[in-house]
Amino acid sequence: LAVFAVDPVSLALTPVPGSPFATGARASTALAVHPSGQIVYVASALGVGSFDGAISTLAVDAAGTLSPVGAPLSVPGSA
Repeated sequence: LAVFAVDPVSLALTPVPGSPFATGARASTALAVHPSGQIVYVASALGVGSFDGAISTLAVDAAGTLSPVGAPLSVPGSA
């Protein structure tokens, strides 16, 4: 998962140190940020053509660096 800082004047994007961050899955498909801005949830497909997936929880520190919170939650899919 790529994370960027936005310069408030020029609006230029700069990669946050450590970006991109691993989510524990092959293809991230959706993202949600907790209203506090301190947690990010990432829904991912576990493989190409797979209906199985995972939800990863990542903590966000003051610098925008992400760190995993526990293991990804497996979500079985259906065809």
